[in-house]
Amino acid sequence: MTDGISRLLRQAISERFEGNLTWTADSLDLPVQSLSKYVHVDPALRTNPSPSSCLKIARGLGRDYDEVLELAGHRPPRTAQQKVTAWRQSVHDQVDGWLAAVGPGQEEFFWRHLRPQAEATLDLMAELSPSAVSSGNDGAISSAAERGNGAQAEKGRRGRPPLRVSYWLAKQLANLSRPVLQPAFGH
Repeated sequence: MTDGISRLLRQAISERFEGNLTWTADSLDLPVQSLSKYVHVDPALRTNPSPSSCLKIARGLGRDYDEVLELAGHRPPRTAQQKVTAWRQSVHDQVDGWLAAVGPGQEEFFWRHLRPQAEATLDLMAELSPSAVSSGNDGAISSAAERGNGAQAEKGRRGRPPLRVSYWLAKQLANLSRPVLQPAFGH
């Protein structure tokens, strides 16, 4: 038995559900008693969720079903290439969902507005340190100097100190809040 699924669930309970086991169980559509057994602190008393419960966990936490099955020990670990392929498929599925939501008449508009956002994101990512991008933590500090250990500051791809993810996100939110359409005057 692996403790990966237990660790994932304990993290979700703590971070997303404010430590509330009942709220977590309700959100995942699982019995509280079962969830309690999945996260029990004593590994000898811990049980793994069934594949059907793994599906509920994956849906409820927005995770890849194969990843949850793997963490629960129902599937052997995937290779790095298999994980990338699954991730790319999930991205394609998400884009297909967006396109289905906007409808065929709006596809050209969708793509026309997606491209500048993608380019702006790539431009901002060029200024972030690789550690800040991969950490997934918007509070990540990417330079050694900011950590205060006296080491040389990390340089970004453009030779400047890299940005923190929190700054990058703030910049993205500022771009999203700009009005897209200008009001028509003289009506």
